[in-house]
Amino acid sequence: MKLTAPPVTASPSAPQTQESRPYFEIANLEIPIIMEGLPKGLDVLDVGCGSGVHGAELKRIHQHNVTGVDLSEESIRRASTGLAAAHVADITRPEDYPFASGPGFDVILFRISWNTFTIRSLSCDPI
Repeated sequence: MKLTAPPVTASPSAPQTQESRPYFEIANLEIPIIMEGLPKGLDVLDVGCGSGVHGAELKRIHQHNVTGVDLSEESIRRASTGLAAAHVADITRPEDYPFASGPGFDVILFRISWNTFTIRSLSCDPI
């Protein structure tokens, strides 16, 4: 079964205020606050990163190195301008991520509804 992502509807060239942007283009300010007590410069994986707004804020505020994965090629194109790395990937198959055999991440962000899909296996060590 091939999964597809919904199209990104915001125009990157049109000037937009926070009120006129779609919800996925506005950073959730709770994420940097939640991570406030952690050391700076962590390696962060943002699963379902969308256009990368959350990761870009973590980079700006906490100097984290954020890698994003998302199903949408358009979203990843946008995310790649603000993140350390961005990859098109099926978020339900972490074993297929292009960096799956790498050193890992200090923090994994995952803000997607759990009732959308099932994760078969995902293990990580605490910091």
